[in-house]
Amino acid sequence: MASIGAIAKSIGPRVVGGTPYVMYGTLTQLREQLERRRDQLGISYYVWRARLMEPMAPVVADLAGR
Repeated sequence: MASIGAIAKSIGPRVVGGTPYVMYGTLTQLREQLERRRDQLGISYYVWRARLMEPMAPVVADLAGR
């Protein structure tokens, strides 16, 4: 069985970027996706796995107070 990461790479970021359940891209792209999802879908929070907390810290800092 393929991992979610392998599936995302095989179908590409355009397809993956269209779902609110999966995020894919650089930190800048992730920040932009989060802002777009907030504005378009009303999603105001996400829950990250513990191993992603440190890598996502710059994105969270960028979005703080927005």
